[in-house]
Amino acid sequence: MPVDWLGASPDAAERTLNGNVVLRWEYRPGSFFTLVCNHQRDTTLLDPTRDLRGTFGGLFGDPSSNVFLIKTSVRIGV
Repeated sequence: MPVDWLGASPDAAERTLNGNVVLRWEYRPGSFFTLVCNHQRDTTLLDPTRDLRGTFGGLFGDPSSNVFLIKTSVRIGV
């Protein structure tokens, strides 16, 4: 399999899925609660298939990473 000068194989393909969700709740004026969820999947296919089923069929079987962040702020006083 040939490799170009950047180190990538021209016969390979990359498959990526990224998703973000942000929920914010202001429970009092000036006080809030925020939840952020990030989901990422990516892989390099060394022997890619050229049909749509082969490209998207294994997407949810790829390795993934998930990040959950919580932030809260409380306003004290007037």
